[in-house]
Amino acid sequence: MNRKLEIRRRGENVREPRPLRAAVQFDIPQIRQHFQESLNEIKRQFEVAEYLVSNSKREEADNIYRSQIVFLESSLDFFMHEITKYGLHRIFTNCWARTDRFERISVPMSKVFEAIENPESTDWFFNYVSNQYSDVVLQSWDAIRDQLNLVGIPWSGVCRACNPDMGEKESIEEEKTFLVELYQRRNRIAHQNDRNHANAEKQDISRTYVEFCIGRVCRFVDAVCAGALDR
Repeated sequence: MNRKLEIRRRGENVREPRPLRAAVQFDIPQIRQHFQESLNEIKRQFEVAEYLVSNSKREEADNIYRSQIVFLESSLDFFMHEITKYGLHRIFTNCWARTDRFERISVPMSKVFEAIENPESTDWFFNYVSNQYSDVVLQSWDAIRDQLNLVGIPWSGVCRACNPDMGEKESIEEEKTFLVELYQRRNRIAHQNDRNHANAEKQDISRTYVEFCIGRVCRFVDAVCAGALDR
């Protein structure tokens, strides 16, 4: 029996589009709490790792540590999404001063008509921003810097708050270096099983390193929240 083995093309855009859910607006304490909840989940994995170490399963424990780095970056990513939505809506409602980048935001005519039809509501703008940024990755240092500048939370001020014992230039470089290295490590874990691209050797990892990264990210998140509250 002859069988045709041609690969059929997958149908595209054949499903009914799901209606977008209305985005919920949170304030800064709630946004910080969401990050803390994610952080608590990450920290609880230390118990699993220590159990594995106590049972002579060091390699398995190391993989728990690696997963914590990936989840830490994901938590920072979600935090930056929430700060972006919050900040843009604050600017749109004239609670914060406008930024140059905010002035260049493009809005489709369908949303303009929606605004005209609902002049007393700004929900359309918040929902639009939420949808627009839903698939954007905000983990690299330059993406994070750009989003903070977009909503008017000065990148330099956040860096100074994170590194109060340093001058402005040094604090900016310090924060950039940390965020670059964390993002690179996250990508190496997620895409290369934490192996060096040149020699395929796995990079060492420890609880101490994960705790250091958690502490630095927490300090950064707190500085951003303080900057938003001072805006």
